[in-house]
Formats: sequence, structure tokens, C-alpha cells
Amino acid sequence: MSQHKWVIGLIGGNQGTVYLQALEGIPEIKIAGIVPSQIRDDAIYKGRQYVDGDSLFEDKEINAVLVISPPEEHKYWFQCAFEAGKHIITPTLSGQRYAQVKCLSKQFIANDLQWFILKDSLVSAWRRYHAGLGESFDPTLYFDLELSIPYKWLQRVKEGILSTYSLGALNIITSPWGKIDSIYAYTRSYLLNKSQEDMVHAQIKFYNGVEGVVRLNALGEKAELRLNIWGNKSHQVFEHKLMRDFEVKDVKEQFKDMIFNVQKNEMQDNNIGQLRALRLSEWIQKSARVNREIYASEIGQ
Repeated sequence: MSQHKWVIGLIGGNQGTVYLQALEGIPEIKIAGIVPSQIRDDAIYKGRQYVDGDSLFEDKEINAVLVISPPEEHKYWFQCAFEAGKHIITPTLSGQRYAQVKCLSKQFIANDLQWFILKDSLVSAWRRYHAGLGESFDPTLYFDLELSIPYKWLQRVKEGILSTYSLGALNIITSPWGKIDSIYAYTRSYLLNKSQEDMVHAQIKFYNGVEGVVRLNALGEKAELRLNIWGNKSHQVFEHKLMRDFEVKDVKEQFKDMIFNVQKNEMQDNNIGQLRALRLSEWIQKSARVNREIYASEIGQ
């Protein structure tokens, strides 16, 4: 039995080298092996290398699999991890479907397996900002969330901005104001094909009376988020610069945060936030398709 809490097999993509470097020196984690054909530069890793993903899942030393391959492959690897009886770690639910993820997540829990979704750096920054407001900010009346990413970020993916780069942004509005009552949205594909939206506008109403708009676009060169929040007497602005590729220090912090939350038994809270963001993105898409307001009672729970 390994002395490490997590003995990880890595199925990687373009960020494989970053993750390998980030996990070095974290005492609770050991990289047992990688699938080298899917790592951009595996020269830094001198450990076990598997012929393919199936060989990795057969390794009994591994108790968790870190999946950072392209989003369209994730569903297959999640299912493989479940069938092999291994925990799963993934940076995002980008490109997934809410109902499928929720069903598989329940199966993991029922079989004493854990599914760790790493906390988005944007969400961490927002929580620090929100906690800093304390009692100085009166109840929210209205919000305006704007997310801009460069057009080129969507050129290599099959999905549009809603189910890819917007999930972190949507996550930060799914928890502060409770349950959503209704959404009216429209989307456009100006520079991409019709199945990839690069502009989104949504009007969102919460049960507690808070209202606001969400505006997403992938039309220029900017990579930033801006959230305006208005109360009875106050106005706050949260701004955050976005990066497409993580740096080593960012990934290391994500894993340290994961370990801390697991020790406090709070990892499930982060997963729930990610699932809510995925559900919200699909709710927006549904409203845009039918061109009318969609209420909570119409989309299921």
C-alpha cells in the first residue's frame, strides 16, 4: 500500500507537462504513470509510461486518474474510471452534459468512489472578493456579468462559449443569490459555425428578487471578466483577467486547495457549484433555442 493518499495515473493533453511539474513536491500525491502519447513533452517524466489508457486503468497501484485530455474524450475516461473502481480528478466539466454527469456522479458516490473537480481560479478569486465584502455591502438588487475571451480560444474546440470557457463565470452567480426562477436568452454565431455560439445574452431572475444580465462573447482579443453588483446604496465591481493555459503555480494551488477541502470534507460543495454552472449553461441554451423565457419548473431538477 502506498504511503501517498493519492496514487495518480495521468491521461493528459496539451497541459500535461504543466500538471507533472505542479504535482512534484506535494507529499500527499504520487504520479504512478502517464500515457505518454498524450503528453506534449514527457521528457521531464522518467517514471512508468503506459501504452494506452486501458493499461493505466489496469494498474492496481493507481487509486485515482487525472483526466486533462480534450473535453470530448472526458465522458469515455470518466466511465472507464468508474468501471475500474478508481477516483477521478478533472479540472473542469467543460463540454459535458448535466444529466450524464449528475447520473455518473451518483454512481461514483454509491460505490464509495470520489469525483474531484478542481476549483477554478476565477471562482477562488471571486470567493475571496465576496468574503471581503462582509457586512459592508447591502443586499443585491441587480448584477451585470460580462465575460470576454479571444476568438482563437474556440477555434480548436467543438463547443461554443457556453459549455466551455463560461462555466467558471457562471459558477460565481449560482451560489450568492439562491435558486434561479427564470431565464430569457439568445445566442449568435458570428465568426464560428452555427453549432458554436460566440455571443450570449441572458436575463436571469432569482426567486429572492435579484435580477441581472449575463453577457458572453468570443469576438475580440480580450480575456477578462467584469461583474457589477448594485445594492440599495452600494455598487461593487469584481474584475478578473483570464488565462487559457494554466501556469505551474496555479495548478499546484488547485491541488493544495483540493487536499484542504477534502480534509475539511468540503469537496462536494465545489462539485455542486460546478454542476450548477453546467446546468445553468444548458438552461441558457434551451431558452435561446425556443426564443422565450424558460422557468425552473420546465427544466427539471
